[in-house]
Amino acid sequence: HAIPPEYPDPTEDKLLVRSVSPSFEASPELMPSDRRPVLRAIRQEEFTDELIALGPLHDPIYHSTSARALFDDSGAYDGAVIMFKNVTPMIEASKTKDRFLANVSHELRTPLTSILGYLELLEDDVQMTPRAVKSLDVISRNTNRLLSMVNDLLTVAAGRHQISVSEMDFGAVVQARLESMAPRAAAAGIELNQGVLCHEQVLGDALSLEQVVDNLVSNSIKYTDRGGSVTVEMDCTEDEIRLHIIDTGRGISEADLSQLFVRFFRSDDAQLSGLPGVGLGLAITRELVMAHGGTITAESEVDRGTTMTVGMPRKAVELDASSTADPRQSTTGTRS
Repeated sequence: HAIPPEYPDPTEDKLLVRSVSPSFEASPELMPSDRRPVLRAIRQEEFTDELIALGPLHDPIYHSTSARALFDDSGAYDGAVIMFKNVTPMIEASKTKDRFLANVSHELRTPLTSILGYLELLEDDVQMTPRAVKSLDVISRNTNRLLSMVNDLLTVAAGRHQISVSEMDFGAVVQARLESMAPRAAAAGIELNQGVLCHEQVLGDALSLEQVVDNLVSNSIKYTDRGGSVTVEMDCTEDEIRLHIIDTGRGISEADLSQLFVRFFRSDDAQLSGLPGVGLGLAITRELVMAHGGTITAESEVDRGTTMTVGMPRKAVELDASSTADPRQSTTGTRS
């Protein structure tokens, strides 16, 4: 039978119901009564797979909750259905995985950083033969690549990104990163073109947006054959500044395009190419863009290149300076 919306739910009200953070930690504060799932369902709210924790803080039981309203033949409200699914084993497994990733990645990053330091010292040795210099360059390039992968794993294990927002010139950030990446493009035989840039002020974290530009441009360079080109340009509207990265590379199939921002996804082409990567670059890029209140989209056609577009709001956006949208909720892998 239908329960009047004003009817209190004393049973649920007495339960220890807690919200859950993106890193799957139960909140120390109990969830307010009006935000608990049963009462929300009675109020005809509908939701899907919302995570809550039940029980004491030191040993909570995690449940995924969903609710749907019911209506009779005349269309009148006739109650609600709510489902609770115990997902505690899955949450604990995910926590264990994250701790493992964080520990392993940290242990790998320390020696890699040391290796890079000594490589820089060797590169300054003027007595080295040209063959030795070339070998060192290969070692340094691949060590940097491995360090980048380890840093991506650390980012994933952290479960969120630290964002420090201030007023900044997004166009200047893009220009500086293109100048830095020009030697890499030249070495790969790729023409890196800088189009019109918008030197407009936005609210953002410069370091995070540098990572966005680096990830997108390096991805385009990686998947564009020698002799191709990568063009970076911007345009402005009243509401946002848009960054476009346009390459003449291999392109992405329609099936793979739908999974382009899913963590650890790598297309069949990427795997067969032998190019290194763990499938995190574009997923992390999407999370950073979303943390700024922005959007990211991809348009591509096999053998005809790819266009990545990032939209950044021009007006002030309220952001949580300590976290972003839950990266685990990303539904849209990366070629990298």
